[in-house]
Amino acid sequence: MAVKRENVVLRFGAFELDSRSRELRKHGVRIKLHEKPFQLLEALIERPGELITRKELQERLWPGDTFVEFESGLNNAVSRLREALADSADSPRYIETVPRRGYRFVAPVETPPLEPVHEPVTVLPVAPPPAPRRRSSWIGAFAFGLLALILSAVAYRSFSSHDAVIRSIAVLPLSYRGTAVDTDGEFLADGMTGALITELSKINELKVISETSVKRFKNTNKRLPEIAEELGADAVIEGAVEREGDRVRVIVQMIHAASDSHIWSEKYERALGSLLTLQNEIAIAIAREVRATLTPNVESRVAAADIHPDAFVHYMKGRQLLSRKTETELYLALDHFQQVIRLEPNYAPAFAGIARTWQELAGWNAYIMPREGFPKAKAAAKRALELDRASAEAHTSLAFTLEVYDWDLPAAESQYQQAIAQNKNYAPAHQLYAQHLNRTGRPEEALKEARRAFELDPLAPEVNLALAMMFLGNGLLEEAQAQFDKLIELDPAYFEAYVHLADLLMRLKKPEEALAAAKRGVELSQNSPHPLDFLARISFRSGKRNEAQALFRELERSPKAASYHLATLSFVLGYPDKGFKWLRQACDERSPDMAFLQIVIARDSLPFKPFAEDARLKDILRCAALPP
Repeated sequence: MAVKRENVVLRFGAFELDSRSRELRKHGVRIKLHEKPFQLLEALIERPGELITRKELQERLWPGDTFVEFESGLNNAVSRLREALADSADSPRYIETVPRRGYRFVAPVETPPLEPVHEPVTVLPVAPPPAPRRRSSWIGAFAFGLLALILSAVAYRSFSSHDAVIRSIAVLPLSYRGTAVDTDGEFLADGMTGALITELSKINELKVISETSVKRFKNTNKRLPEIAEELGADAVIEGAVEREGDRVRVIVQMIHAASDSHIWSEKYERALGSLLTLQNEIAIAIAREVRATLTPNVESRVAAADIHPDAFVHYMKGRQLLSRKTETELYLALDHFQQVIRLEPNYAPAFAGIARTWQELAGWNAYIMPREGFPKAKAAAKRALELDRASAEAHTSLAFTLEVYDWDLPAAESQYQQAIAQNKNYAPAHQLYAQHLNRTGRPEEALKEARRAFELDPLAPEVNLALAMMFLGNGLLEEAQAQFDKLIELDPAYFEAYVHLADLLMRLKKPEEALAAAKRGVELSQNSPHPLDFLARISFRSGKRNEAQALFRELERSPKAASYHLATLSFVLGYPDKGFKWLRQACDERSPDMAFLQIVIARDSLPFKPFAEDARLKDILRCAALPP
């Protein structure tokens, strides 16, 4: 039997060019590419390693056009093609520019084996072979049932042949395929990313990188192996979201990071209100691919009830606004979460979102007074737990409120531990518990929790700062210095990094460098009270008493300066009467720092050392309902 072969598919790196279907695919997923950039890629890839002159490209792609039209068209096509390939003109992996002459395709090109087309040698009729499945087409009205199990089993066997072990996963920001002005679509894609991370993180056998870190790679040109290495992930999930009215199409795929090889992919179409179930389905499908053990609790979530489509969109918007943490966006997040509750009164994640938002407003950001925000945070967290006892987010918010507002440290610790037991991948629980352990005099345990938070969220500035401070608290000054260096490289404008770096530099007996760091923190924060407080302390410790006193007077005039910090600074500068006045005010305001006052005193801390037996201090302790 004679065999004919027609090579219409060419492969380079993670990409395939299919000239028959006019598609460019990456790991089997179609990459949107207009006709001219596609034709340009065809022209270059046909002769890899050779120079294709601008004249040749003009004759092939723009015959009859004027030189000006050709120049504009070619430049635009090259730009669009490089964007699709995530390539760079400065360090090209695919398309090299030869100045004033043309372009060269520099990557190796392979011709994958195709299914043979057989010519019959008899006159008997031969049924045509079934048409190959187009991996890039959307599956309409996808039913997650028997078909999904079959596909998962096939993908599982294929993946098993690689003998790869996957213990950690990063879900990269899903892209939105729609118009540039469709802001709801962008919120939907970002929200779906966060929701999928949340669902996967409930599988305690997997380490799942937090959303804070992965969102840094939205629209990145970095290669997947590089991203995975930065995040400490064995595999990467990527995909896209498309919306048409109340229908949403989602495609996801898993890539083995070290080999940049495709493991699994699937496409779904759902009604907008059914995306909760879909997130659970995807998470379970991924868990099965990496052979993670699923508990009955996780399995049962597939049957979770869907919610109103508008409620789902409001929830997604609320989550994204909450993550930005500015005062305006936090209040907008509250509005969206309240809209969810109006439509779905028993939706636990919305109550958890409300609790977290009030916590952000009333906590260390101090946008509002503690008495205004924390009772609302506590009520919302309790309601979320009534509806879902497994909510790690609600346990963590309740723990933080019990700690810094109720000043009930044992109850707070119990809630932190419950949060971690429910979801070992929830980085905020590890981070806040680390801070709790550090404040309560257990630095070694605190460092362990801070390291775990860092593993889960390695690119979050707050998590890096917490780890640096734990190194500092354990006397590991070299490790602290290295962590501060990494943090500042990660986010050069993060003023808190410079504030606490100043403390480290004073311990290293580098007062001038400490002052410079503290001043940089004040500059970046635009004279916020916390950096000013640190600068005053560093100035005083550096022998610059006049400068410290001037800063103290400036802080006293600031309406946003924390009473507790004014109190401790008063004692440092030798103003005990003012110190007791500010301590009393901090107690009346239920300042978060008051929870740890007795621990500070027990440690024989310098500001309070001369006043341990002072009746005024004992009165403050009674005011705070703390044991003397």
